[in-house]
Amino acid sequence: TPEAMNLLHYVKEGELINLEQIKESYYEPKLFSKLLELNSEPIRTSDNLANVKLHPKLSLKHPLKNDGKLGINLGNNGGGIGRVIILINGKEVSSDVRSGANSTPDASSLEIDYDITDHPFLYNDRVNKITIKAYNTDGTLSTDEKSLYVFGEEKSLEAPNLYAVIAGSSDYDGESLDLKFAAKDATDLANALQLSAAKYLGTEKTNITLLTTDQEESKWPTKANIRKAFENYQTKAKANDILLVYLSGHGVNHAGDMSDFYYLTCTAGSGDMNNTVLREEAAISSSEFTEYIKAVPALKQILIIDACHSGRLASSLASSRSAMSSTQIRALERMKDRTGLFVLAGSAADAVSYETTLYGQGLLTYSLLFGMKGAALRDNEFIDVLDLFQFAANKVPELAEEIGGIQKPEIRVPEDGKSVDIGRLSPADRDAIILAAPKPVYVHSRFQDESAIFDRLDLSELVDQQLLELSKQDDAPIAFVDDKSFSGATLINGRYSESNGLIKATITFVKNGVISKKVELEAVNSAVLSEAILNELE
Repeated sequence: TPEAMNLLHYVKEGELINLEQIKESYYEPKLFSKLLELNSEPIRTSDNLANVKLHPKLSLKHPLKNDGKLGINLGNNGGGIGRVIILINGKEVSSDVRSGANSTPDASSLEIDYDITDHPFLYNDRVNKITIKAYNTDGTLSTDEKSLYVFGEEKSLEAPNLYAVIAGSSDYDGESLDLKFAAKDATDLANALQLSAAKYLGTEKTNITLLTTDQEESKWPTKANIRKAFENYQTKAKANDILLVYLSGHGVNHAGDMSDFYYLTCTAGSGDMNNTVLREEAAISSSEFTEYIKAVPALKQILIIDACHSGRLASSLASSRSAMSSTQIRALERMKDRTGLFVLAGSAADAVSYETTLYGQGLLTYSLLFGMKGAALRDNEFIDVLDLFQFAANKVPELAEEIGGIQKPEIRVPEDGKSVDIGRLSPADRDAIILAAPKPVYVHSRFQDESAIFDRLDLSELVDQQLLELSKQDDAPIAFVDDKSFSGATLINGRYSESNGLIKATITFVKNGVISKKVELEAVNSAVLSEAILNELE
């Protein structure tokens, strides 16, 4: 656990090595279950710790004593001088600040003066924390983090602005990836966020970019449009502001040298991340999102991922429906560590789990909206990020009992992260957040000709097709599940006979093993009979 990581260390050549210092190379989520062969994911390879070379020696000069520049002095300790990272208030300013310092990995020493004067990540109304760490040449071992503190300039305190990028992809290239609720989820959350943030911060301070496939093409969630949305906020946001990113649609884990979690934009036609062109043009990795987020100076940062894993496309996910993969967990950890993000990720194992819901939208988004309607408000009016995240993390498994295949959402909180309010809702405002009532769910029907002892008229196939079409309509009144064992679903059974050009049928509707309805129907043909059966739906 994160707490236990602080209690363990290695000793190498007289140096204490905390687990955090080797996390990037050696952190392996679910390692225990993999060792017991309870998890089919492979354990990634890594060098023996005995072969790892020591990190550089690190000392600092305070900016107040160095003309406003952070002085970083490094000495080669046998492992060379690799990447040097600076975080201001928990947010990485660069993945390597050695550029321009005329450094070579095998140099005996290196001095870097990094000017932090008026840096956009600095608060001007409070103490700022600056953290530095340096790696050995091969990046396997970092120094223990060293921190120092500087006071912000005395300036009048301004209320924060909210900058949000909200993307939802339902309509992908082709039909194999299409979803029903992702775009709607994004729109519903954007509307609720606009309402609450405007009440809390002011309309002029609420900035939301909504990109969904149910808008005009210029507002689709393409990779270019998502990147542009972040770029638009780069020069506007300040350290005291709030950045919120919401993603719904398909997500894919990719192993190998490009190991990462990828969000598929609407131009993707498959989830094959081995396709370099597809990966570069239609998918955004967590590493890329990290760079997008780092470029926006806002230090209060929130990421919500409500994306299914595309389990039918990524074979490594096909056997896992209960939890996130190690690849995604590592990706979330990297983003949190490098940006200071509050992260809530509640992805489903596959599209069936994601889309098959009684509630007309993804379960994570439904839970967030449910919480905003009053169940998770602090003092019955304020939207506190951690309170809302924790509520959703507990609510999703409760709702998923009727569906299956949705895991408990993952929450990631930065080490020094203090929760933040992002909105305020009065009782009247909460009434304006509309949540659909649960829908009845139907599964494959079963019919039989009384004399032939099989479905001679293929009535089951006909009824199922009509159920499927009905479930795909906008604001569909039912959900149809391609699963005969779906908990809480209704099964339509029937027997029929045919004489003198007339079909007579006895139809039963069975839910949880109990007949909820029984009807006698007559029709001149199977098509008319099928329509009569659908007219009896609850």
